[in-house]
This record gives sequence, C-alpha cells and structure tokens, in this order.
Amino acid sequence: MEASDLLTLSLTIVGWLLLLIFHNSNLKRAEIARKKDKIIIDIEDLSTWVCNEYIHNTFPPELKETIFSSKITHIERRANVLLSNNKEKDYEDINSAIVAIREIDVAENSSEASIKTIQANLIEACDDFIDVIENYYENSCVSKESKSLLSIIRQNYDVLGGAAFAIFILVVIYDFLFDVY
Repeated sequence: MEASDLLTLSLTIVGWLLLLIFHNSNLKRAEIARKKDKIIIDIEDLSTWVCNEYIHNTFPPELKETIFSSKITHIERRANVLLSNNKEKDYEDINSAIVAIREIDVAENSSEASIKTIQANLIEACDDFIDVIENYYENSCVSKESKSLLSIIRQNYDVLGGAAFAIFILVVIYDFLFDVY
C-alpha cells in the first residue's frame, strides 16, 4: 500500500467523520428548535383559550380549571422533554414561569373587570414563559461559543472511536488484499 493511497483514504474518512459530526449537531439544533416552537404554539393557544369570551360565559368554573390545568401540565411535560440533559438553572427558570401561570385563577366568573385582569395576568405570565424558552434556545443553540477541539472530541468520543477502528480495519484489509499477490 502506497503512502499516498493511505493518506487519501485517511483524509476521506476524516472528512466524512467531520461532516457526520456537523450534520449530527445540526439535527440536534433543529430538534430543539422544533420542540421550542411547539411549546410556544401551545402556550399561545392557552392564552387564546383563556381570552375567549365564549369560554368565560358558557363553561362552569370547575371545567375551566380542569382544562386549564391539563393544558399547563401538557406544556410542562413538553418543556421537561426540551430540557432533558441540561442545567438545573434552566429547570428552575422554566418551572418558576410555569408556576406563575398555574397560580392564575381562571375559574373566577365574578365580573367583566376581573375577567380582564385574569386575561392580562395570563398574557403577561405567558410572555414571560416564552421569554424563558427563547433564552434557553439562544443559550443552548444560537449563541454557543466556538468549542475547543478537546470538547468536540469528548462529545463525539464514540463516533471518533468507531471511525478510528474503521480506518484501522480498512487499512488492514487493504494491506492484506494487495500484499498477498
């Protein structure tokens, strides 16, 4: 096996490996963005649902509270899936934003002024929650500083190990096939 063949083969495999790592990080970023967008749509739907006059006039308070709680629980589960494998500070920020939304009493039916206050408080709490989610997205995907080579190697240790093993096997097979004759 000539040195130039080995070098070409090694550079080709290293190039594929780098493309695989970049593609994998882009897939992760796209998945986080998709989850973030779905949470934001859900929270906006919740806000729209509470601000609907028909809901306040026709639904009994217990039903409104039950539906509201189930919608918040659904959003909380999605947020926890988004935050899997992340820092405690992110959990605290998002949980405090969800608690602020949960504390709003949507079952009140007393007057038009109290309904408007509930709607204003909910819109403010939902906007705060959206800000927390957007900040998490920016911190985890958009504004990442350039990583050192060592951190990239640590993060992709299994992929790099598999690629090194594949290069070794290919070199051994190539050497065996062409040195026999």
